[in-house]
Amino acid sequence: AMAPADAFAFIDDDEAPSAGWLEALVLGLQTADAVFGPVVGRVPDCTPAWLMKSGAFDKLGPDDPGPIHWTQTRTSSTAIWARWIGRGDRWFAPEYGNSGGSDVEFFRRIALQGAKFVHAHRALVYEDVEPERCNWQSVLRRRYRAGAVLGRMHAHDSQFTRWAQLVKRVAAGTAIGLLGFPEFATGRPARSFHGLCKATVGVGAWRGHNRRYTVTRYHAKSLNLIGGTSCASPS
Repeated sequence: AMAPADAFAFIDDDEAPSAGWLEALVLGLQTADAVFGPVVGRVPDCTPAWLMKSGAFDKLGPDDPGPIHWTQTRTSSTAIWARWIGRGDRWFAPEYGNSGGSDVEFFRRIALQGAKFVHAHRALVYEDVEPERCNWQSVLRRRYRAGAVLGRMHAHDSQFTRWAQLVKRVAAGTAIGLLGFPEFATGRPARSFHGLCKATVGVGAWRGHNRRYTVTRYHAKSLNLIGGTSCASPS
């Protein structure tokens, strides 16, 4: 609200841009309302090789530049024209401040208003992943939470739609897991774990749909009260 500009670029505080990152984002803005680049996780040496191979720490997007759906959006490696921010309800929703997901929720809303998104594979950033996140339990907890936040965004959908989304995600995850079973049986569980992650998102989304799971990511001591609204302070 305090920053007049033609466009805004975002990068997380635990990420580092590659050469040409900003240029790639700016070029992407010539054909879209917002542009998103891939994120590659940099993990400590103690991380199991199969867990790295599963893609649990990467957000790569499609292989080629082109249009993407709002479900592939975020505010890491992102640029957006300023005309989409600050008019009417075009703000990050503070009610997602404790759970995360305010970025995706914002892009979902403007997508419904006609915003178009593209992927720029050259706008690459590297994310430093904390050691405590580099295990399968932490990954599944984060997938479950992400699913619950996604489900919250669809809370007003019909019960049939909620069940359909649950079945779709769990079925897709199960299929991937089964395809990877031969590798799992020989001590290479990466693909099967990738499928399990997808199914976990589905279960979390169903819980979020039905408001049976309260998502909290930040501790109370890390929150600030701004204008009477609870907002997460930078980590």
